[in-house]
Amino acid sequence: MAEQPPSFDAQYPQQPLPQQPLPPQYYPGAPVPPAPRPGNGFGIAALVLGIVALVFCWVPVFGLGLGVLALVLGIVGVLQKQRPHGTSIAGIVMGAVAVVVGVIIMVLAAMLVSKVEEQSNKEFSVAYSATADGQASLSYGSLKGQAEDTFSGTWTKDDKVTGFDGFALTVTSPTGGAVGCEITVDGKSLTKQSGTGSVTCTASTLNP
Repeated sequence: MAEQPPSFDAQYPQQPLPQQPLPPQYYPGAPVPPAPRPGNGFGIAALVLGIVALVFCWVPVFGLGLGVLALVLGIVGVLQKQRPHGTSIAGIVMGAVAVVVGVIIMVLAAMLVSKVEEQSNKEFSVAYSATADGQASLSYGSLKGQAEDTFSGTWTKDDKVTGFDGFALTVTSPTGGAVGCEITVDGKSLTKQSGTGSVTCTASTLNP
C-alpha cells in the first residue's frame, strides 16, 4: 500500500477568517431611518445679515443696504426645496424691520437737512422795544454784535438778519424805576418782560 503524503492541514491548522460586520438588515415593515436634511446656507446668511442690519439700522445707508440683502437672501432661502426655512423666514422679518427703520431715519434726516437749509437762507425782521419811567440805558443786538443806547420813555429799533441768530435786549434804570423790554421777530412777539431796575429779553430765530 502506497504511503500518503503528509497533510499540510495537519501541520498548519487553518485560522478562522475575521468576520466582517454585516450591513444593517431592514425587515419588511420596519421604518427606514430618514436621511439627514441638508442645511440652508441662504437662510443662515439672511439671518446673520438681518441681525447686523437691526444693529446698524440707525446708520441710514449702511443699515438699509444690509436689510435689503437680508430680504433677498431670505426669499432665496425660502424658495430652496427640501431645505429648512426657519432661518430664512427670521432673516426676512429682521431685514424687513431694518429696511422700515432705515427708511424712516432717512426721511427724518432729509427733513432735518431741508429745515436747516431753509432756516439758514431765510431772512427775518427783528424789532427791539424798550420802555422806562425816566432816563434809562440799554444794550441790544444779536450773536453777530451788540450796541448800547440811552433813552427816556419809549425806544424802538428795527433790524434784519439771515439764518440762525439770537437776540438780547437789556434795559436798566439808574434810579430803579419801572422798565420793560420786548423782542418781535417777523411780527410775532417772542419775549416780553417788565420790572424795576433792570430787565432782560432774549429770543432766537428758532422760536418762530
